[in-house]
Amino acid sequence: MALDVLLARLEQEAREEAEAITARAEAEAGRILGRAEADIKRRRVLHVERLEAEGRAALGRELAATVYAHRARFLTARADALERVFTQAGELLRVLPAERYRERIPSLAVATLKYFDEAGAVVTCRPELVDLVRGAVSDWPAASIVADPTALPGLLGRALDGGVEVDNTLPALLARERDDLAITMAERIAAG
Repeated sequence: MALDVLLARLEQEAREEAEAITARAEAEAGRILGRAEADIKRRRVLHVERLEAEGRAALGRELAATVYAHRARFLTARADALERVFTQAGELLRVLPAERYRERIPSLAVATLKYFDEAGAVVTCRPELVDLVRGAVSDWPAASIVADPTALPGLLGRALDGGVEVDNTLPALLARERDDLAITMAERIAAG
């Protein structure tokens, strides 16, 4: 009987140790599974965050490209519109009747002749403006006036030696002011 008790006791201890080992193994397996599940969740969250970040970046690039394309179309359309305006204005200035700019002739004459020295200059204008130009250039005795029915509106001054030419015709004045006028017009277009 002592042997039966001893065997029963050994069996009991073996069962208890097996149960303890099983319990520790199950606990360790639970911890491993818990870490694995947490790692999977973390990786899933990181993957989703990465996908969302990539999506936001792609959307940002698409949006920037769309804005750039829209801005390019807008700037092209505005430049085309300004080109048409300046082309039409230049055409209108080429045929502008003298009475429409007559009051500017004295200041244009002074502005034209201030670039010439005593060697003399020739000022070309339309025939209907000769007397007005002659009066405006009376301080420049070496200046001569040439009436040209084909002259552009405004004045064209040339040195006698051909070294200097001052183009104060209305189309040339528009061309010199074009950049500043384009900026002003663009600001007005942008303001609505």
